[in-house]
Amino acid sequence: MLFVFGYRATKIRSKKISVLLHKSENHQNVRSCTVEVHFIKINDLPGDDYEKIPGSKLVIARTAFADNTSFYTINGKRSQFKDVANILRSHGIDLVHNRFLILQGEVEQIAMMKPKAQTEHDTGMLEYLEDIIGTTRYKVNILHSVDPIHKLGTKLEQLTEERLERLNRMKVAEKERDTLKEPMSEAIEFLTIENKKTVVQNSRYQKQIFDLENKLKALEKEKEEHDSKMEELKEKLKEAHEKRTKKEKEMNVKHKEIESLRAQKEKLSEAFRLIENRATRLKEEISQTNKRRKKAIEAKKQEEAKIIELEALPAKNSKEIEELTLVEKKLVPERERQQTVVEEAVVNLQSETKELQDSKDNLSDQLIGLKRDKYDIAKAELDLYLSNEQKEIAKLDKLKENLQKTVEQLKKRKVELADLDLKVSAGEQQLEAARTELNSIKAKEPKALQELHRLRATLDEKKSSMQARTSRSKVLDFIMRQKQEGHLPGVFGRLGDLGGIDAKYDVAISTACGALDHIVVDTIQTGMACVNALKRNDVGRANFIALEKQEHLRNVYRRPIKTPENVPRLFDLITVEDDRVRPAFYFALRDTLVADDLQQSIRVAYGATRFRVVTLTGEIIETSGTMSGGGNQVMRGRMGRSVAIATSDQLNTSSGGNVNIGSMEKRVAELQETISGYHRRQAQLEDTVATLSRNIERWKMDCESFKFEIEVIFVIQKYLVSETYTK
Repeated sequence: MLFVFGYRATKIRSKKISVLLHKSENHQNVRSCTVEVHFIKINDLPGDDYEKIPGSKLVIARTAFADNTSFYTINGKRSQFKDVANILRSHGIDLVHNRFLILQGEVEQIAMMKPKAQTEHDTGMLEYLEDIIGTTRYKVNILHSVDPIHKLGTKLEQLTEERLERLNRMKVAEKERDTLKEPMSEAIEFLTIENKKTVVQNSRYQKQIFDLENKLKALEKEKEEHDSKMEELKEKLKEAHEKRTKKEKEMNVKHKEIESLRAQKEKLSEAFRLIENRATRLKEEISQTNKRRKKAIEAKKQEEAKIIELEALPAKNSKEIEELTLVEKKLVPERERQQTVVEEAVVNLQSETKELQDSKDNLSDQLIGLKRDKYDIAKAELDLYLSNEQKEIAKLDKLKENLQKTVEQLKKRKVELADLDLKVSAGEQQLEAARTELNSIKAKEPKALQELHRLRATLDEKKSSMQARTSRSKVLDFIMRQKQEGHLPGVFGRLGDLGGIDAKYDVAISTACGALDHIVVDTIQTGMACVNALKRNDVGRANFIALEKQEHLRNVYRRPIKTPENVPRLFDLITVEDDRVRPAFYFALRDTLVADDLQQSIRVAYGATRFRVVTLTGEIIETSGTMSGGGNQVMRGRMGRSVAIATSDQLNTSSGGNVNIGSMEKRVAELQETISGYHRRQAQLEDTVATLSRNIERWKMDCESFKFEIEVIFVIQKYLVSETYTK
């Protein structure tokens, strides 16, 4: 056990830890050894029986190695020795101040102790035994705020005075009882008659009760019917609520779908705009194509008419051929006869006009050649000019038509471009105004939130302080009212209201200082006057602290004190307006230290000098070694951040506080409404900024498109005009 509890090798009769390892002929190379100590909590039963508490098993082990090193485990988990000491100390086994295990060599040392310690830092037989049995906590120790015997003596005196007072009151009551025996007999006779009357009335009442019970049963039946109907209605309401919840979920899903569809709509709108622009261009091309198609159809019709005429021409020509054939048949013999005559004449003429004929032939040939060349050339040129003229006229008509359309389209685009410029300008102004307002709201919102948090914290503190004041017992209210009326001028007030402390130490001061609800008075006489006033008016009991009996503590708390790890003394953290009440706080706290957490409090409390320590979360370690704490709730609010009650003769009134709290609540409501308005307006402005940004971007793109289209139209118009003038 000493090995497991961390004793040095010399304390267990060994020079070093490696000696503890087993060595024998069969086990010559043992490298380590382990010892386990098993603990478990039990509940004592009658006799020698007991029962184990489930889940309370604790196994502490220590493993040593051949190189004189070792380590500790708690329930199989490797741990430090301080963890072992802490967990054992929590179960009452203090390894630092060993009082649970006496070794053989220590018996003689204990027997040789002095009967009593010579100084505070020595330990004698009396102190050793008192430390073992726990009576040390009853010893008087000003340094550690322990004075239980004095407190018990004071309590005994108070109880003795109370007993004498009640005994005197009992004797007076006995005398009064003897004088009231005869009136008591008369009262008994009167009460007997009254009892008979009561019995008769009771019978009457019983009958009424019986009748009413019958009515009640009928009403209960009706109530059951109504309850059944109510259950049906509740079921229907539950179903309706489930349907409503289901619909809300569906609505949320649809809302998300709508949001996604909106985003998709924006994308599709952009794509549609591009397609629409392309469709517009295609419409123009289709329009031009349709016009060309119509002209081609008309030309086709004309050509078809010509084809019909040409197809009818052979029939017409064939008829003429038949007629001419008949004429030819008639004229052929005549032509032959005349040809014969002509030939004869020609022969005669040839011979007669041979020279002239030769000259004529030469001249005719020349004349015919000249006439044929000029005619053919002139006719060809005329046909060419007429064809070009027709083509150019058609082109001119088409150019005029296109020019008219281009002018109209140019005017339309200019009007649309002017409208878009106005929209862009107005949209940019609105966007700039919305962004400015949005930035202003974003800058104002943190300030408003900061002010709201600050006001809420102050309001909560004031409310808790006011609630603490209003929830005091009627005893305190009575005493303070007597002070206000001037009957008890020496009353200072409740101890917790006479000082202030930072909110960080609220739980610590509320837990560690049990005397915060005591009433502080100047002298013992004032305290006795308060007690007598409470007795006379049968208000209740109260505890009082007389400052004249605590003046000797000023020299005590003014002495410099050195604390472990420089942790602060709780008494030094309290602020007071009247220095006269400071000894009362030292009387209630003494040298209680305040630690950050339980680990630090353990180190501070169980050092060379014992201290009473409280943590920021309310755990307390007394100088006797006892520890208290835990639970789901902590004690707080017994002392505010500042002094709540002045020590002057006139009490502070709470009306101003109520007014202040009312105005603060009104301001908090206004700030909440303002911040909600900021949030709503911010959401609206963000939507406006997003919408305007998209619209302005789209308008700018349309402007660029229209400008480019206008430039193209202008070039086309210039070309058409020049071509028209040329034609």
